[in-house]
Amino acid sequence: MPDTERDASNASRPEGRPARPLASSPVARAVVAVLLLGLFILFVSLGTWQVERRAWKLDLIARVDARIHAAPVPLPPPADWPAVNRDHDEYRQVRVRGTFLHQHEAFVQASTVLGAGYWVLTPLQLADGHIVFINRGFVPPEYRAVGKRNFDHPEGLVEISGLMRMTEPKGGFLRDNNPADDRWYSRDVAAIAASRHLDGDTSSAAEHVNAGHGDAPSAAGGAGESSIAPAGTTPRVAPFFIDQALPVRSLPSMDAPVDDTERWRPPPEGSDELALSHWMASQRKQLPMPGLTVVSFANSHLSYIFTWYSLAALVAFGAWKMLWVPRRERRHAGEAQD
Repeated sequence: MPDTERDASNASRPEGRPARPLASSPVARAVVAVLLLGLFILFVSLGTWQVERRAWKLDLIARVDARIHAAPVPLPPPADWPAVNRDHDEYRQVRVRGTFLHQHEAFVQASTVLGAGYWVLTPLQLADGHIVFINRGFVPPEYRAVGKRNFDHPEGLVEISGLMRMTEPKGGFLRDNNPADDRWYSRDVAAIAASRHLDGDTSSAAEHVNAGHGDAPSAAGGAGESSIAPAGTTPRVAPFFIDQALPVRSLPSMDAPVDDTERWRPPPEGSDELALSHWMASQRKQLPMPGLTVVSFANSHLSYIFTWYSLAALVAFGAWKMLWVPRRERRHAGEAQD
């Protein structure tokens, strides 16, 4: 502002009276106070919510850590499958026995500590005809071609030990599963089962398997959309899959004794190549290579807590600066005039 305009402005103000603050009238001060109070309550609420989320996340990490280090337990019976959920069951170590249906295996795009490639997802048929998909492990990209699948295909009765994982519907990031071309970007067990006609009841699906159908994946009959079981019924295909953690164990019979001498250990975190190579050796490297499950949870809640509570403190300081300080200055000015 030019000096002449500033002088004119000062001349129009009564002598001894300070410049009026931004929120000078009672109405303006009330509006500002309400806005600042709303922001303060909002930021404190968000900070408190993050405190609660952090407590929940720490409890989840503790529960999952207990599951992955516990001894394997038998797979829940099919009647309990509809109740299986992420909060109570994911990463639980389980043990299951059955026969692989290798003709229905699926290759799902994977990114692992060993590089890019595929997960080999193979249905395991239980003694009662129900099916659980097993993520048998990782194979390099060249093994996806039909003529290159010269890796281990265990026959007969086997026992699988691994971690329960929840299905991954629809696809990966910016990529939808394509059942028609047998292209899978997520482990969507319902869609994979439907594309191979494994999602009917136990009798009809077992007849389909025993008849030898489905040597090549087919997209007919819904293009990968799984039929929904009526309320109160048990699905034939488990709504979860198992990450195989240890090498397959062949069994002479269903009543063979359990072997709990081996336990799965997660891959080492970070980029320690020596530790990773030792871990791979301990896993008895094979193809498909099991045991590559990475158990990791993002936990940035502490930084969010600091951010929201800091913003609340800044709003409180701003309210004091804008509302209380000018009021005190006006009171002092009035006392000086008196």
